[in-house]
Amino acid sequence: MYSSVYSNKETESSHNLINAKKLTRIGQFL
Repeated sequence: MYSSVYSNKETESSHNLINAKKLTRIGQFL
């Protein structure tokens, strides 16, 4: 159970990084 919670946080942080990169790309286009 602990490992699953840890992996969820890992994927969550990676998704945040991907979203941040997308936002910066959109900002550059604007």
